[in-house]
Formats: sequence, structure tokens, C-alpha cells
Amino acid sequence: MIFRITTAIFLLLFVLRDASAKNDSTINHIFKLIYNEQFAQAEQALSKSQNFNNSFYADVLKIDLYWWKYVNTKEREDRNRITAIMKDFSESTNHSPEGKIKQLIGKSYQIRFEFDRYNLPGAVATRSEIKQLINGIQQENNQYSKERAKLFELYTLLFQYFDNLINPFFSERKRIKRTTALILLDKFTTHQDLIVRTLACYFVGKIYLNIEKEPQKSMPCFEFLVKQFPKNLLFSELLTDCKKKI
Repeated sequence: MIFRITTAIFLLLFVLRDASAKNDSTINHIFKLIYNEQFAQAEQALSKSQNFNNSFYADVLKIDLYWWKYVNTKEREDRNRITAIMKDFSESTNHSPEGKIKQLIGKSYQIRFEFDRYNLPGAVATRSEIKQLINGIQQENNQYSKERAKLFELYTLLFQYFDNLINPFFSERKRIKRTTALILLDKFTTHQDLIVRTLACYFVGKIYLNIEKEPQKSMPCFEFLVKQFPKNLLFSELLTDCKKKI
């Protein structure tokens, strides 16, 4: 389950944290609305934004908004909308560094969509495309900002974590890769940036709860999420589940 959502949300983080300072308050506001499951308000705020309307950042927030809306409603209209947005991202013909990141984001949401439909062959094919895109971006060695480059490294390690997790040929080397990725991610659970901390807490909490089977380490993460996003039912459910398992 975590593998489905890791790729897309951390790519969202990778893009949004490189936005200019003047856009930060707008990005954080819309992010809070999305993760408090206030989708109508988030959609309205996104459409009215004068700081980055019709920009790459608006597109990235849009795909995240409509993904979570679809997950919550499962209605045909929301499914058709997220499908169209994913297609637009995945089939981007822009070969610039930004265009490739947009394509990678689209593929990352696509793998979540395929898992949600229990389409394993589609998910496996999309996973392969994601790995190729990651390798291509790494080989090009684009000069991203320090913060963006650091988050992309983190995303890559997370992908390796879950990729090795589902790989049946377990080895000590694979276990070390997963441990390294988790240590890196754990450092972000106290980050001063709200978006960074929110997403890190979500992933670390889920990993410790469902994979590492150490629910006591999940508790601080889920407590933070519930405090910051009291209207998010998923976060509340995770905290309750965590308490039951301690």
C-alpha cells in the first residue's frame, strides 16, 4: 500500500519545495486544504490564485488534489478527471528537466491508479517506466537547487526501499538499502517546513506501523498529523490503529 503512494507524493514535495518564496504561503494554504480533505475549498483557492495560476506548480497541486478527491469519493466523474490529468502529465512532450519531472509525476500517480484497480500488469509496466525516468534524470545531472536535489535523492532512496521490499530475492545488501532510506526519511519528521514534515511523518509512520512492526515509533508521527490536520480521517484512523498495536 505504501509503495503505491510513495512515488507521487514525494515527487509533489520535490517540485513544490523549489517554488519561489512569494508562492510559499499560497502553496502551503492549498496543501493544508487538500490534506484536511477540504477539496472544494482547495479547488477554489487553486483556481483563484494569482501567484502561480496556470503554472507548473498549479498543475502539480491539481493532480494531488484530484487524486485525493478520487480516493475519497470513487465517483466516475472524479475518476475521469484524474485519469485525464495523469495522461496529460505522463504524455508530456517537453524534454526539459521540468518536463521530465512532470512526466515522472504522472507515471507515479499512474502506478497508484493501477494498484487501486488491482491491475498488477499495468502497475509492473509503469514501475519499469518510472525506474527508467529516474535513471535518465540522474544521468543528466541537472543543476537543481540544493533543496530540490536533496529531496530527489531522498525520493530515489524511498523508491529503492519499496522496490527492494517487494523483490523476492532478499539479501543483506537489500536490507541495508532499505534501512539507509528509512534513516534518511526519519530525519525529516522534525523538519521546520510543514509540507516536508507532513509527508515525512506520513511515510515514516506507515513504514514503522505496517512494515517494520514498531508502532511505538509511529506514534509521534501520527500525533503530529492529527494535530495539524484534524479533519483528515485517514490520519485519525492511523493514530487509532497505532495505539491499538502498542
